[in-house]
Amino acid sequence: MDEEDAWFVRGRIGYSFLPARWPGWVVIAGYVVTVHLLTLLPERLTSLRWTLIAIVTVGVIVIAHRTARRT
Repeated sequence: MDEEDAWFVRGRIGYSFLPARWPGWVVIAGYVVTVHLLTLLPERLTSLRWTLIAIVTVGVIVIAHRTARRT
């Protein structure tokens, strides 16, 4: 990915990413909406809820890592 096309930039401290362009913001907004909707699942599906949240979180991290600007 070209530097000017990067969706995210790496944070200065730790393993963090910040949205730099609109596709990055769409990914973050989609993540927030998805996690919110998963919290609306019935109480008896708690283990499924946490499993899906973990999968979605890993997916966002992978997307951010692959589309981040290299420093």
